[in-house]
Amino acid sequence: MNDLVFNIVFSTLLLPINLLCGAWMLKDAMNLTGMTLGEYWKLKRRQEQEELELTEPSVFTDSEDIELSKKTIRMDASQRETIFFFKHYSSDPKRSLRLTKAYAECTFIGFSALLLSNYTALSRNPDKLKFALIGNIILLIFNLGLLFAGKIYRNMHPIDERILEKLSAKRAEEKENAKREHIRNIIVYIIVGLLFLGLLLYFNLSMAGVFSQQNHQVQQGTPTVTTNVQISREKVYEELTERGFETANIPTTYWREDERKIMYVCAGMKNDIKFEYYEYIDGKTTNLVYNSIVYSVSSDIEPSEREQYETQLPDGNKIFTASIDGVYQLCIYRDNTVVYAYSESGLDEINSILYKLGYLQAK
Repeated sequence: MNDLVFNIVFSTLLLPINLLCGAWMLKDAMNLTGMTLGEYWKLKRRQEQEELELTEPSVFTDSEDIELSKKTIRMDASQRETIFFFKHYSSDPKRSLRLTKAYAECTFIGFSALLLSNYTALSRNPDKLKFALIGNIILLIFNLGLLFAGKIYRNMHPIDERILEKLSAKRAEEKENAKREHIRNIIVYIIVGLLFLGLLLYFNLSMAGVFSQQNHQVQQGTPTVTTNVQISREKVYEELTERGFETANIPTTYWREDERKIMYVCAGMKNDIKFEYYEYIDGKTTNLVYNSIVYSVSSDIEPSEREQYETQLPDGNKIFTASIDGVYQLCIYRDNTVVYAYSESGLDEINSILYKLGYLQAK
């Protein structure tokens, strides 16, 4: 698993982690009512059935209910329903509402994790993986803090032992009476949760181009990356010189991409062919530099169309080749190096250089 996939998976998994770490708030809010979830859903279904059978809208008769109705008139139906439920059934309505509101606010951590996952998939910032990892660690610490806060809160605000004993007995009875249904519900919840997480992961990994495959081939045979050839600036310079490329004072186009990590560059020009070689301190961000170059040269191509011009190579490497506005564009990376090249007459000589250097080999 490369760093890009790791960070996207990390961010996505923080959503269920957040929901679980903060679940104690909802549980305590419900415990104060003395009801199990099973009882709550039965009550809710009964109330909905009674509302359907009413020929006229129900009218509040209790003075406190009337006053509360006026205060919540601008809230949506679900909020008002929650407030009235706790008012009628909780031993401490204000505390139940505070806990419910706190849980809703804490889900922002999970929402932030999804935004971070999107950022990791889409950003062209060369340092995005570093930022994503730091962000994921911070959000994980916040979630663990929620879990730890729950232990402190419960020690400081314990629920009446008699209520907890009754709830424990009710839950045991419900589980025994509907054991098969209980197991089935757990399985359904797990399947639905995994499907939801799977869709989120697929969506973000697709946006990041992890699944992109290319049917377009750069030369006869299927290209792969060799791993037994050492590529260096000296070797690139020698190859370009032997082929008659002008290499003196030839500027590189994308030297600003991850400039802090660049060790060496080398570029050559011959007729309409430009060949640029970039070597970095390490290979941690070469895929980001590659993505940035590809997005730059193919900015007018839709992301879904761009994928057909990419080939996923071994060890997480990629090659992009396309004819854009009459110019053949190519970008490839391997280890700590990136090559960008273009030509108006085709990619034959560029491909030949790549095979000679060891970037590609035909099967």
